[in-house]
Amino acid sequence: MNELNKNIISMYNDEGKQWLNSLPEITNKIAKEHNLSGLTPVNNMTFNYVASGYQNDNPIILKIGMNSKELTKEASCLKAFAKHAAAEVIADDNNMIIMQRAVPGSTLKDYFPEHDIDATKILCASIKELHKASIPESHNFYHLSELFKTLDQKLDIPDEILSKAKHLRDK
Repeated sequence: MNELNKNIISMYNDEGKQWLNSLPEITNKIAKEHNLSGLTPVNNMTFNYVASGYQNDNPIILKIGMNSKELTKEASCLKAFAKHAAAEVIADDNNMIIMQRAVPGSTLKDYFPEHDIDATKILCASIKELHKASIPESHNFYHLSELFKTLDQKLDIPDEILSKAKHLRDK
């Protein structure tokens, strides 16, 4: 949660501090409205508050953010790729998304660097599945050039992998 606090305050200043302080109220309100229980913050939050929990007996992820534009885009993408290797969106509005939780919920980052070949195989299989979905005629997806800008930021990945990714992007 330290990284979330640092990022939100550096981006939004006093407004960010107020939002961080109001997170317990916001979370409780959403939990009551959507019958959520057992909400536990995840360890790797960066720009959104994320908690795992349950809606009735179903495992969910609750994601709350200050940037409604970003969360709206994310929900839109998840809905477009529903049934194609994407988590199902259960509810979204007002700077939050409730989505199906993948169980066991490991991230590809957990595989690096010891099992990077396995992570690559999983990623490729996921991409192959995503390509089966039809892209909606009207959408607000990011263009790849926008996503590739991330490679120019300071990233916590091995230099050789980052260098290769930048080379492939530039090609």
